[in-house]
Amino acid sequence: MEKLTLENTVSAGLMLSGRREYRHNETVLATKLPFELFLCAEEGSFLIDTGEKQIAVSEGEAVLVPCDTEYTLDVCEESAIVFAAVSLFVYSNLRVFSLFDFETHFGGDTGREITALCKELCSLFSDREFTNARLENAVKMQSDIYRLARTVLDGALPKSGGSDIMERHEKLAEVLQYIHVNIRKNILQSELSDILGMTPDSFYRMFRRLLGYAPKDFIISEKLRIAREMLALGELPIGEISKMLGYDNQLYFSALFRKKYGICPTEYRKATERII
Repeated sequence: MEKLTLENTVSAGLMLSGRREYRHNETVLATKLPFELFLCAEEGSFLIDTGEKQIAVSEGEAVLVPCDTEYTLDVCEESAIVFAAVSLFVYSNLRVFSLFDFETHFGGDTGREITALCKELCSLFSDREFTNARLENAVKMQSDIYRLARTVLDGALPKSGGSDIMERHEKLAEVLQYIHVNIRKNILQSELSDILGMTPDSFYRMFRRLLGYAPKDFIISEKLRIAREMLALGELPIGEISKMLGYDNQLYFSALFRKKYGICPTEYRKATERII
């Protein structure tokens, strides 16, 4: 098998963006989302409760809700909130923000900068028909997401053990990229071991030692992670998502999803119908 040429760069994506106006005393109970969520108080203010802490966000300020964080949003006055849901990965599946400890509440110049970036992303997201004439929008979108990440991580500290996690993923970088590109197919362990020129048994032992998963279980986990993102975005029927990820039997797909996340796909989609 021909080896992949791989450059380990950070991949960035805008999942959702928009603006919402609120009346007095509105409350939103939100479930855990599979991406990072920036919330900016363009007008008015709001209170966000993540269970661990409450944050009061005033006009011109912003807050970052990390991936897989359940939260409650309370808006006590007429307000307008701009939001941007983003994903940043390295080695195809490793979340960049998961490797750092960072502040989640941003005021002053930083809050205003994040708000301005999210407003621009909101505008770009509403115009997603990227013809040649609009290709510039796609480039701007990527640039804005990287600027958001840089703003958050400028004062961040690497998490303990983060370097070790990066090193373990680096050893499997070509394999992880192959899985990412071919996630909708039935990937055989022999295909993965061939990438590194190893026997299937030796590859299995190394993969499990480095990532803590058997290759087959890791592939299933990645399929379900992508399914969760698709469900949160709400654009495709569940049966189509199941088939796109290689599961012709939707009941089997739903059982796998429930086993991993404790909720069936239909229930999860309903829970994510309103994120702010």
